[in-house]
Amino acid sequence: MFRCIAGLTAEGKKQSVSDRRHVDEREGGSWVFVCVYRGSGPLDAYLVSHWLERLGIVVQVRGGDLASVRGEIPIMDAWPTLWVPKDQAVAAADGIQAFEAEAALATAWTCPACDEGNEPSFGSCWSCQADRPTGR
Repeated sequence: MFRCIAGLTAEGKKQSVSDRRHVDEREGGSWVFVCVYRGSGPLDAYLVSHWLERLGIVVQVRGGDLASVRGEIPIMDAWPTLWVPKDQAVAAADGIQAFEAEAALATAWTCPACDEGNEPSFGSCWSCQADRPTGR
């Protein structure tokens, strides 16, 4: 399900990139962001973005609120995209591949902190919000 649409191919090779400038007001500098993922809907995009944020990657979700205009604009333009700083694009591609590999192997798991059962798709416990242990 990896959908790299700009910046890197699934193999990590560089593609032509349409860079976008984003000025970070807090830092006073500017970053060049590249698109690394196109989700099929907001849920898909936000799950991957939270995974990348847990890896320490700065992520922007763009277009997550466009689902209501599908049909009015081209469908691909209504799908949310994930953008990361250009210098984190390779790490983001690796993170996306790891997310998809873990999602494919996911099974139900029990939280070690509160002993509650959790669905395979949960990355943290629904009851106590403890992170899912790796390898489960």
